[in-house]
Amino acid sequence: MSRLTAQSTPAERRVGAMFAENWESIAFVEDNGGTIGTTCTVANGLLTSIGNTSTDYAEQNFMDLINNGGSVKIEKFCYTGASAAFLRFFEWNLDGDNAFVIAIRPSDGELRCAFKKGGVTTYSSVATGVFVADTEYEIIFAPTGGSESVGVPFPTYVNGVASQDGVLGVGLGTANSKLYVSRHLVGSIGPITVSQGTAMTAQTALDSYNNATYNYPNESVTYLKLDMESHDPTNVRTLDVSGNANHATFGDGSTATTYPTKLSKRGYSFDGTTDYFDGLPALTGSFTVCVLADNTVTHYNTDTVYETIKTAGAFTGDLQTLITYDSVITPIQEADEEIRLLASINKV
Repeated sequence: MSRLTAQSTPAERRVGAMFAENWESIAFVEDNGGTIGTTCTVANGLLTSIGNTSTDYAEQNFMDLINNGGSVKIEKFCYTGASAAFLRFFEWNLDGDNAFVIAIRPSDGELRCAFKKGGVTTYSSVATGVFVADTEYEIIFAPTGGSESVGVPFPTYVNGVASQDGVLGVGLGTANSKLYVSRHLVGSIGPITVSQGTAMTAQTALDSYNNATYNYPNESVTYLKLDMESHDPTNVRTLDVSGNANHATFGDGSTATTYPTKLSKRGYSFDGTTDYFDGLPALTGSFTVCVLADNTVTHYNTDTVYETIKTAGAFTGDLQTLITYDSVITPIQEADEEIRLLASINKV
């Protein structure tokens, strides 16, 4: 996994990405700890398998990553032909009696996952009639249970849309597994990212497919960009761009000494003596506050910063962006927000 940083995004690593493979070249795959099988090719971001034998694979020395709410994302998955047999394209821990397998049956587009433990196989269909030959798909597998647990749900998203959930009989629970990719697949597989410790949701799966990494501000209740475009000195306020008209009034709206000082680009400086924002709505129920202040992003599920800037003289420093949501956002959203807001520092 020496190429994790080069082949995954900061947002992916923030939410537990532990392995990434972009199929740049055989040399890069080997540098990433892998081995390419005899009839596989690596080019243009694809691992292509032209035969249906046990030698058609990319092998990785790998951990067991199907526990603790992790996820596996496969881009540009494609198979050819109409074989009635299940073609295994993801396999962990092949020691004869214990394995975890994801396979597809080209004849009817059924996707199936299976555990083999102690020689006993438990399988479940996770998508039926979804796939068509010679068509590219993005697939995300997001097991929600831990190891050695009975009835582990296995949510699967195809092109951002949830397919039926397979429920497996038992978790694998064996560390230091090997991961085999495309072992019996006639087709190709694109970039792979495996994460651990962060559950995938329907919304984040859809965002991943649409490449809508930073669309969460569209769901905000209050979004103070605090840039020059939002600065409205005529009406003594800074504009809320969420569409909810939760504009922030400078101080008491009439006494200049209570106004925060507009910075030359993004943000306002609060003197800690008399400055504050007025007119912001109260936070109720579940919520999240995202703050960019003094070049640091912080996420709060309390009202600490939000209430401080609404109290005269209670906040000292530079406030550069403030966003509120009427729910507790996910760790994936938090990571995306942090990257986006830090990138906005010193921009108009």
